[in-house]
Parts: sequence; structure tokens; C-alpha cells
Amino acid sequence: MNNHANWPVSQFSEEWAGVPASWDTPHVSSSGDTTHRSASPKNSRLSDADVRHRHEFARFAREDGHGEYRWVLEQIYAHWEVWNREFYEGKLAPPHFLLAEPKNPRALGDHSLLSAWGSTNQTRIRPSIIDGSHPQVRSGDEFAEGRLRLVLDIGWHETQHQFQFEVLGKPEQSYRGHGPVFRELCNRVGEKIGLPPVRTAKARGKDRFLPSCAEWPICVRPPGYYLGAFLFEREDVAHEADAEGAGLRPPKALADWLAEHPQWAQRFATVGDGIFVLLDRFFDENPAPATIEKQAVMFLAKAYRHRRRTRPKQTVAAQPALPAPTPVQLT
Repeated sequence: MNNHANWPVSQFSEEWAGVPASWDTPHVSSSGDTTHRSASPKNSRLSDADVRHRHEFARFAREDGHGEYRWVLEQIYAHWEVWNREFYEGKLAPPHFLLAEPKNPRALGDHSLLSAWGSTNQTRIRPSIIDGSHPQVRSGDEFAEGRLRLVLDIGWHETQHQFQFEVLGKPEQSYRGHGPVFRELCNRVGEKIGLPPVRTAKARGKDRFLPSCAEWPICVRPPGYYLGAFLFEREDVAHEADAEGAGLRPPKALADWLAEHPQWAQRFATVGDGIFVLLDRFFDENPAPATIEKQAVMFLAKAYRHRRRTRPKQTVAAQPALPAPTPVQLT
């Protein structure tokens, strides 16, 4: 990874000074799972004991950890040191990276300002991604590197939250952690490493069709980045249905088909994009408040699905026979 200029944190504070900074709220991770309650303002600063414990925790995980996941933790902490140095001015103390099940069964990872044992900053990454038993990844040694890339991206997403909370002090309660502050943080980092822009978790305005920052950087990685290991590489369904950023996921059979038939998947995505372009043009010519536009799209989708499921079959009336064509004389 190339060296990048340090970011002046004071610019973050000035630019987003109006964003609420209440720390006494739950945080929702990139996959939509609520984690432990966060720290309050009076204990949001790290104590010396916190810093010592977190450094020792990281050292133990990398050097003295037990079991088959030690090499994964070595990789995660090694990459975290690069992220901290090149993107966060070295201002972060090592977090507690845990290969453990997130609270929400659909989540790939989650983040909490408080750990389960009372220390600060906990990141959980689902261990079934590592061994390939998770339904969203492929098993086998040939996909091991791709699964590791996915794990590292989950860890990087949660490191963004660590910087957002511990340095900027702006957790964005109304966006469950994925608002304008987090979006700009993702876009500044993304620009430095060549990733496309993302939007906030709430789809609105001219950027509503961009990928959500709640899925960063997974949603903006180039095709093939996960080496075929991740079944939902990029967004197979181009636009998220959940305004809080959970994302619309295809079922496993469809995901497998899309992964194995890239030309079919590309054409399918093109048709879907065309439908949303038509909707966008409609709202441009017939403007309405953003909330109304969103509800109208959801109502249209649900109404169509309902009609397709419940509309009785219509009998086709018998058509009168067409007269026989008049023979044409050739001269």
C-alpha cells in the first residue's frame, strides 16, 4: 500500500461540527446488527489502563494465541497497523479483534465501543467466513485468500468506526453510525486507494443510487477482488431496499447462478439499472418529497408482487377468425 498524506483531524471536526455526537446510543454495524451500548461522554477518552490492555491483547493474539485462527489475527492486526499509520495518523490504539459470532445472525461483523468484559472497542468477525462454512462464501483451499480479503475488509470497515468514534467523536445516532460523517470518511479513504464513492445508509437525493457506506468497502471493490470466494461480490442487486443499509441480498441459488454466469448476471443488472433510470426520470419530471418517492417505489414493488401472486387467471375471449387472405396474382 502506498504512503499517503496524513489527514488533519481538525478539518473533520470543523466540517461536521453540526452532526450530533451523543455517545449513549447503540451502534449498528455494516450488516444491520445492534451491538453493545456505547460509552458515555465522561468515559469516552481512553485511560492508560485501556491503552495498555489493548496493546497487550493484540500482542497476545498475534504471538501467543491458540488454535487455528491465530494466523488470521496476525494478518488482521498487521493490516490494522498499516491502516492506522497511513489513513488515521497513528491516532488509534489497537482494538479487540474477535473471531466470534456477531449478535445479529445475518451480520458478517459488528463493532462496539465497549467489549463484553468492560474494556473499550470490540470488533467481532464471523469465524465461519474463515473456514468457508458460511453460506455467503465458498469453501476450499483455492478460495482461502479470497475469504481472507473479505475478513480484512470487514475489519477495515469497523476500523473506520473506531476512528469515527474514538477520534472524531461523532457516532451519528440517527444513521446508526452510517451517516454523512462515515460516508465522507469512506470516500476520503476510498479516493486514496481508487474506490468509487458511496452514499449514506439512507438513500436520498441525487446520490440515492450509489452503494451504501454501510457496506463499505465490500460494495465498491472491483469485480474479482475476492477471487470468487464471496458470493455477493459487489451488489448483484444494484440498489438496496433497506434505508438503514442492510442491503437486498439474492437467495443462495440465485447468487450461485450469478457467480457462475457472469454474462447473464451483467445483462440482468443492466435491465435492473434501466428500470431505476426510468423511475429516476419520472421523479425528475414529477417531483415529490424524498420520503414520498421512496414510499412510492416500495408501494409499486409490493403492489406488483401482490398482483402477480393473487390476480386470478383471466380467460381469453375467443377471437373471430380472420378472413383468408386474397390470393395475389403475379404478373
